[in-house]
Amino acid sequence: MVIVNSVKVSFAIALFLAVTAHGQVKLDPPKWTGDGGKGKSITIIAPKATGLSENESHLPMLVQGEFVSNFTKYSAITVRDRERLDAQYLELFSEIYDDKTTERTDLGRLIPTVYFMYGELTKTSSGYAVHIYISRTADKMIERSESATFSSIRELERLTGIRKISLKLLKQMGVAITAEAEKELIGEDDIGASAQKYLARGVNALQQGKEIDAFIYSSMAAVFDPSLKEAVSRASTLSAAISGGGIGDNIRDDIAWRKQWVQRLTDVENFYAENLKQNNMLYTLFYTNDIKRGEINYEDETVPMSIDTYLYGSGVWSLSMERVLQAVYDGLNATKNKDKWGLGQWPQKSITDKDVFSGQRQEFSVVFELLNNRNEIIGQQTLQTGGSWGLNWSGRPVVSLSSPDRKALIFNGVSAQSISNNMVVRVVSVNEESAEAAIVDGLLKIQAITPTHVAMWDSFNFEKGEITRFHAPNPKATRVAIPNTIWGDPVLSIGARAFIHHSLEAVSIPHTVNLIGEDAFRLDGKDNTVIRIVIGENVNMSYSSITIYFHPTKDREIPCKFFDSYKSQNKKAGTYDIILSARYTLGTETFSCFVAAADSSGDRKVAITAEKKKSRNSMIWGGIALVAVLVIMKFAIPESN
Repeated sequence: MVIVNSVKVSFAIALFLAVTAHGQVKLDPPKWTGDGGKGKSITIIAPKATGLSENESHLPMLVQGEFVSNFTKYSAITVRDRERLDAQYLELFSEIYDDKTTERTDLGRLIPTVYFMYGELTKTSSGYAVHIYISRTADKMIERSESATFSSIRELERLTGIRKISLKLLKQMGVAITAEAEKELIGEDDIGASAQKYLARGVNALQQGKEIDAFIYSSMAAVFDPSLKEAVSRASTLSAAISGGGIGDNIRDDIAWRKQWVQRLTDVENFYAENLKQNNMLYTLFYTNDIKRGEINYEDETVPMSIDTYLYGSGVWSLSMERVLQAVYDGLNATKNKDKWGLGQWPQKSITDKDVFSGQRQEFSVVFELLNNRNEIIGQQTLQTGGSWGLNWSGRPVVSLSSPDRKALIFNGVSAQSISNNMVVRVVSVNEESAEAAIVDGLLKIQAITPTHVAMWDSFNFEKGEITRFHAPNPKATRVAIPNTIWGDPVLSIGARAFIHHSLEAVSIPHTVNLIGEDAFRLDGKDNTVIRIVIGENVNMSYSSITIYFHPTKDREIPCKFFDSYKSQNKKAGTYDIILSARYTLGTETFSCFVAAADSSGDRKVAITAEKKKSRNSMIWGGIALVAVLVIMKFAIPESN
């Protein structure tokens, strides 16, 4: 009989390695507390316009679109789809029905929502007046109303005033917006405002039967703000219709078909010719507020002062034009008749006399003034700068911009006696037009920046909204926060292998990004390293776009794919913290990556990748382990009597 009195063996011996990566996901919190108005619904129509010119006819749609966007983003209120309801409301307010008819008075029959928003937008002698009303559908009584005035079309198109009205109305409807969301809602958003303006012009053009104008404006809106779903939907629908090659209602007559395509190409050329003449917001002039002092001239007691200037063309603007031209070119190509029709060289060869795609150069003469802290003008200098864009060909049309014009502007002969601390630089005029008028007229955007902006933006290779390569200012840096704009353009995508040469532990990706290419990011960590990824919602990426490499030992590298983690959270925006850790067990070698999903009770681990295998080494070590255990047991267990 064998009696085991004790076993002086610890089975916590590290014989086989199991690797896990776990952590937590902090999804971006809702923009409101409470129910956010859940259960309520509203239909928002464009305010009735009075006194607007043709160039201002998009403003009602602009106001409507901004309200739709704000109510959708900052509440749980159901907002009816503007695309499907436009025709219905046009009929309702077309004066077809008498005011006393059932169709005219019974809004409930047409609007299956609890609330109904409408209003007026009137051009006045001093600007514009906007009055907005919200009625309850059931009794037609006005429950909420807000008003605002705007001194110029530029002020209205910036949309800050409309956002403030949105905030007031949402609060009146019982939506408890968080302080952070409130700040975001009423803050400046030039890119978002531009996208809404382009979308409004597109909607207006479509209502007027201008298919090409509608397509171009919708495409511009979708490029500037890919999160603007209506713009993406409209652009995609129109692009599919155009690039398919067909036109109209099954036009079979070849001559008529050609005429339709000639008109379509003419519309494209006319649009860009007119647009470039009236709204040339293609270029932005940046200048640093860091004023540099040169060497003193002791004879005349003067000092040269200088600033750095940077003229950049908008790559996103050129991208929107490129997508339009490619869609139209694809449609023309799909007809299989372009050569027979004499249109085979379009758009390289224009069909109008405007020759809009042959390449254009814009020159700017910009007057700067240098002022001391007593507001005295102590220096004046004129900057001569310019840029160009043109059409290249690579199987399909490609729009290219000239390289940015970067130069120092020197104020010579500044009196040393007039120099002070806190000097400032201001732009006086552009091409003999006041700086304010030049900005309003769309001649040139102007923006003061700091040297920090320059260093940050220069660390990225950036083209047409896409980061193609990152050059870390500090090679040892393990964390990077990608800005949402670079040289005035929104960051829309991260190119393949853009960050692959940098071993990172944390990356913050702006919410403007909607696409990440293959092998774009490599993140590395050792035992107990926290890998942090901040990302927006619904970003398109491949399985290999973001890979986390865990190094539990010197000679071991285990890949984990972030795609699984992101997908498990339904591609929600948030902060994804992944904690890498190693543990040692006896048995099969196991590699796993985990991410913790947020729920009401706290964190819960969800496996995102897992691999188990028995290796030759594990079998050898298993044999060694068995022998070791038998030897220990031999000496640890006393013999029975």
